[in-house]
Amino acid sequence: MAARRALVLIDYQNEWRDRKSDYYLGTLGPVIATAKRVLSAARESKFTIIYTQHVEPEPTKAFKRGSRNAAIMDEIEPSRIDKVIVKNKISPFYKTGFDSFIAKNRITELVVCGIMTNLCVRSAVSDAYDRDISVTIISDACASDSAKTDRFTFDDIRKTRPEVNIITSREFLRSLR
Repeated sequence: MAARRALVLIDYQNEWRDRKSDYYLGTLGPVIATAKRVLSAARESKFTIIYTQHVEPEPTKAFKRGSRNAAIMDEIEPSRIDKVIVKNKISPFYKTGFDSFIAKNRITELVVCGIMTNLCVRSAVSDAYDRDISVTIISDACASDSAKTDRFTFDDIRKTRPEVNIITSREFLRSLR
């Protein structure tokens, strides 16, 4: 049986680009441009497209339900046929229905990218791995507070979960041709 693939775009939300936010990471221009190219190619290749959106359960300033900052970035906003998993913990698998969606759609492979590499991306990858789902990470479409944090996270995943494939967007795009 051929693999059923899904692209998972983790927490590409405006909060990260708001200079007034405690979670500000910068403009993220290159990462967002890369994610946009990956998204376009995945759509053309008929991947299921899944977004995660972090929303705090309690009234807060950051990641507040319904706020502009909690919204997914305009450049890569979901289409009406995409799945959006709203979460309030690090992992998109925690009490969200993500497991059920994957099972119902017979998804066997996740291609993952997003923000924060060392938290939400890593947690999604680890939880998918623990569920025997094949996982690929698009490294240059991920971001955290620093390149050093990203490198450490990717190196640690390589050491602890060697079955996880970590590639660049260029390698991913080439694999679809």
